[in-house]
Amino acid sequence: MLLKVCRKQLKKRYFFLLNDLLMYSSPVVSVGVAASKKTKMYTLHRVLELKNMKINSVEDTEAHKHAFIINTQVKSFKVLAPTKEDKDKWLIIFDNALKKYDENAVNSNNLNDAAPVLMHWNDSENCMNCKRKFSFKISRHHCRSCGNLVCQKCSSQRAIIPSVHRVRPKRVCNNCYEQKLGGVQKTGSFPGVNEDYI
Repeated sequence: MLLKVCRKQLKKRYFFLLNDLLMYSSPVVSVGVAASKKTKMYTLHRVLELKNMKINSVEDTEAHKHAFIINTQVKSFKVLAPTKEDKDKWLIIFDNALKKYDENAVNSNNLNDAAPVLMHWNDSENCMNCKRKFSFKISRHHCRSCGNLVCQKCSSQRAIIPSVHRVRPKRVCNNCYEQKLGGVQKTGSFPGVNEDYI
């Protein structure tokens, strides 16, 4: 069991590492016949291919101890292990699985289109671009290109991010819009749409 760092909270997730896939799920509370048989059941949240997966250790912070990042082209996120020993075991297991996968598959390891790791809502009190303090009037938004927490003023653009959605433009910070997304099909803000709800 690992804690997945989601945008607003930490969530308990059970991870299953197979030869070519990583799956994560949460337990289902059983009732009736299933409960009497003591059968463990899970709700599957996502299946990720090991192709082009990267695992990166993260330095401990006061809020997040024993962390590492799972980085794929579809989804990237931070997880927390219960102890340093558990983190080290997971890193070794992932390293071995990825090496074995590479031996058995043609793998380009191209993460240029990797999904961003979205910052946790409590990771920053200020916009990571203009440094304005978030408040009731200045709300937090995620840049879907870099994952940073930014204010509406600093995330007024939309762009198609293939790792997030191949057709629908997503909110991006002004820095990513100008610097990183030069080669990606871009679209500007949608006129007449309340941007807080996109």
